[in-house]
Amino acid sequence: WFFSSIEYFLCVFLFVFGSKDQLFTRTGNREMPEANAVTEELTEGLVVEQKFKNITEDINEIAIVFSRHYDLAENVNMVIELLDGNNVLASENINCDDIQAKHRTYIKPTNLISGYVGKELTLRVYTKSTAGTGLAIMMNTNENTSFTFGNNSVKGTLCFSITGKE
Repeated sequence: WFFSSIEYFLCVFLFVFGSKDQLFTRTGNREMPEANAVTEELTEGLVVEQKFKNITEDINEIAIVFSRHYDLAENVNMVIELLDGNNVLASENINCDDIQAKHRTYIKPTNLISGYVGKELTLRVYTKSTAGTGLAIMMNTNENTSFTFGNNSVKGTLCFSITGKE
């Protein structure tokens, strides 16, 4: 039994269409949770860390949402890092004056971050600002997770997302 050319192309089309998720690269994303709270102000000496299970093969972008608590009068940076254990995968220094409240702040790694699917990664944020001049991070309190803020465990998750290719 031989296929006619129309039947052959129809079978190939149906195979490719039905298998597109397995045959082609697609964009993956750790979705950002909806913000319903804000952390305390980040000041020098406080480190915020959120651990999460990565679902993205090639990480292209990290987004995090901050909230302004005060007028920023200092010329200080917010440091945002992505880690695998103690290994820093990406790091960005962003001047606090350039961070818009309640808007996504994007970090685009300079090197390809690949091969970390299923691994627990850590988002770390810290600054050298003094009290009364800093930013806070938007968060969601409805999660069954927690993050560390200084030496304290806080119920919830930071408002951040990871985007890349699966």
